[in-house]
Amino acid sequence: MVGRGAREVVDVGAYVLGGDRDGSPVERVRWQVAEPGTQRALLERLAPRAAAIARANDDAVARMQAAQPLVVGVATARDVLPGMTATTFLHAGPPIEWADMSGPLRGALIGAALLERVAHDPEDAIRRAEAGEFEFAPGHDRGALGPMAGVISASMPLWVIENADRGNRAHCTFSEGLGGPFRF
Repeated sequence: MVGRGAREVVDVGAYVLGGDRDGSPVERVRWQVAEPGTQRALLERLAPRAAAIARANDDAVARMQAAQPLVVGVATARDVLPGMTATTFLHAGPPIEWADMSGPLRGALIGAALLERVAHDPEDAIRRAEAGEFEFAPGHDRGALGPMAGVISASMPLWVIENADRGNRAHCTFSEGLGGPFRF
């Protein structure tokens, strides 16, 4: 049984668990939301914007509650997402370069490169990624999303979802079930 205080965070974000990261030792730090005694100063800095923040939060919640997502179709990514080519790979999260990608995301991208036939084998996909021959972009920048280490490539089928309340559209990958999907 683990006693109180015996657990520690070993990772926050997409970093290697344990050991070094890019040759630098992993530093163990004691993390907390705000340094003791600074909470009041932080809240005072937000106070002048409290009404605007409250309005923005109320608007966001109202939009979520009013949303009426409807499946309106299925299409391949190249047909519905802007700028998709055989060498374009969309991922979850913010922009990231190959060198900084996690193992699961790299694996999904290798699989997608093979699916798109822009690499002959996994080693070729790695070489091409390292050489900058592929475009990596956040899916949300193009109206698409995938779970965690999700990857979207040009020939993948997507659900086309329309919000009947506002008319905006979003796209997401199919769930491929257990075993061998291109996502984490």
